[in-house]
Amino acid sequence: MIKEKPIIFRNNRGQNLSGVVHFPHRETTPPLLIMAHGFTDDKVSDNRLFVRFARRARDQGFAVFRFDFAGSGDSEGEFADMTVTGEIEDLGSAITFARTIPCLEESPVYLIGYSLGGAIALAAATGDERVHGVVCWAPASDLTAVFTAILGSETILAARQGGAIACRNDSKQFLLKSGFFHDLDRHDPARYIKSINPRPVLLIQGAADAKVLPGQTADLFRAAGEPKELHSIADAPHSFAFHEEELFRTTLRRIEEWSRALWYSGDGCTQAAGSA
Repeated sequence: MIKEKPIIFRNNRGQNLSGVVHFPHRETTPPLLIMAHGFTDDKVSDNRLFVRFARRARDQGFAVFRFDFAGSGDSEGEFADMTVTGEIEDLGSAITFARTIPCLEESPVYLIGYSLGGAIALAAATGDERVHGVVCWAPASDLTAVFTAILGSETILAARQGGAIACRNDSKQFLLKSGFFHDLDRHDPARYIKSINPRPVLLIQGAADAKVLPGQTADLFRAAGEPKELHSIADAPHSFAFHEEELFRTTLRRIEEWSRALWYSGDGCTQAAGSA
C-alpha cells in the first residue's frame, strides 16, 4: 500500500496547491489530520517538523494531509500576495479536496495549525461542521502583536501606507503587500475560538517561545469554550526544537481520545466533544 502520495489540488481562486497525503496501514476510514503551516513556512516546516509528525501519526493509524498555502513551498502564487483570508480559504479547499480521497470520504477531520497556521485553523473550523476538533501549536492569537514582534513596528506602519515592502523573518527575506497588513484587522482568533465548542480544542505552547508569548496563548485559551485544554512544554522554543516528542505524543494521544469518543457516540461531533 502507498504510504505517501504527492498531490496537486486547486483552491477557490484556481491556483494549484501542492500537498502530500500520508496513508496508514490499517483503517479504511481513519481519522484525517490536516496540517496548516506557519508564516514563511511550508508543508515540510523547520527541522522537518511536519514530515516527522505526519509519519509518526501515520504509523499510529491516522491519515495526514499536509500542504503548501498559495505562494509558499511548491504551490502556485506569489508570497507577496498572501493574506490571512486567502490562507483560510486555502485550508477550506484542502478540507474539501481531502474528503474526496478514496477511503477518507467519511473520515472525521481534525485540524492541526502551527503558529499563524493555528489562527488559520481556528478560523477555518468556525462554522465548518466537517471539522471535529482543532489542535494549535504555538498559535498566533494577537495577530498585530505577533507581526509587530516579527517584522517591527516601522515596517508595519510603512506597509500600511501602500505598495510592497521588504520584510524579514529571522533569516528569511521577502516582500509583502499592504493588503496583508490591512487584512490582519479583519481577523480575531479569540473570536474564532469561541465558536468552536462543543467541538474540542487543544492548545500546545512552548514556555520559552519568544515569538508567540505564553501569555498570549493563555488569553486565547480563556476565550475558548469547553471542552478545551492548554498544554505547556517547559523550555520549548517557538519551533519546539528538541521537544518534538512531547509535542507529538500529546497531540496524538488527545486526538485518539477525541476520535474514540466520536465513534463510540455514534452521533457526530457534538456528543463526541462532550465526552472528550
